[in-house]
Amino acid sequence: MTAPFTLSEFARYRQYSVAGNSYVTESLTNFPLYISFAADAAMDICRSDGYDVAFADEDGNIIPGERAYWSGGNGSSVTAGFWVKVPTIYSDKTTSLFCYYSRSGDDDCSWDPTSVWDANFKGVWHLQENGGPYLDSTVAGNHGTVVTAPTRVAGIIGYAQSFPGASTNQHILTATTGLPTGSAARSLEIWFARAGSGTRGTCGWGGSGSNTMFGCFITGTTILPDYGSGYRQFSWTANTNWHYFAQALAAGAKTSNLAAYLDGDPKTTTYNDFVLNTATTSNTIGGKPAYNYPWIGHLQEYRISNAVRPASYFHLTYHNIADVGNCLTLDWDDAVYTGPTGPFPWHTSRLMNGGCQL
Repeated sequence: MTAPFTLSEFARYRQYSVAGNSYVTESLTNFPLYISFAADAAMDICRSDGYDVAFADEDGNIIPGERAYWSGGNGSSVTAGFWVKVPTIYSDKTTSLFCYYSRSGDDDCSWDPTSVWDANFKGVWHLQENGGPYLDSTVAGNHGTVVTAPTRVAGIIGYAQSFPGASTNQHILTATTGLPTGSAARSLEIWFARAGSGTRGTCGWGGSGSNTMFGCFITGTTILPDYGSGYRQFSWTANTNWHYFAQALAAGAKTSNLAAYLDGDPKTTTYNDFVLNTATTSNTIGGKPAYNYPWIGHLQEYRISNAVRPASYFHLTYHNIADVGNCLTLDWDDAVYTGPTGPFPWHTSRLMNGGCQL
């Protein structure tokens, strides 16, 4: 697919970099990178809808982007977040990318947003909405509906959904097209902030039979990757902070081979050991499938893949969101950069050796 615009149409641009440091433990391809702007005065020349923001890789190729949330522009400072598909993030050198902004025309330059998420993603629910439907950002289109909507609140990024844990049908049910079944390979990710007590389900899909679901329970002392009639577990100390849980399991593998993570770090799990037989009866956000053990607290960024994401992906995903200021560096912006000859002329830049030569 070809973008309906060219980079020369934009008035300004800026360079970002991701250093090959402890956050990037191995090189990753087609990584969905989060980029945010907080009260950014230089971007006040943008449109009030954020349509005139685009991204390019270090070779000057336009890359897919998805606008997560936006406020400001048209004379006001911008607070916004975007997901962009970076072709390669390197572990052994700095990765550069560019943000272009301020353009005339009505095209939405958050170009090809579903392509930000590679073909192995079968559901990505940002949960930014103020009432349903709750949109899946992938091509699968597994959008969610509710009987009674949860409450939109401030999230770890942008907005999240707050669930009361009562029997009020205040959970989200999504379509299940393409979700992993049987013992197929899979990965699950969810950001959560716990507010209540007891055993609570965050999310998961499947049925009510033996070993037919794949989800996550959380108690005051234990996090339990849950499979219906059995589970794995590891210890944690409950608090109300935001945390990132992930789990991945290879095709045909027993649950003792589960890779589990909390805040990007691997966790050793114990207890039941069997091969899964996951169904796709339902996919629930805010409780266990069939809406048992309703969640009390906030949820955001629920993702399902039909592949085993590597440990390096979970590690960078956590730090990219929880520590975006140290993970991603703004190197310069042509609106404010001044050198020996004055403001940097964006239109004469040349990309050299994986970066922009000033």
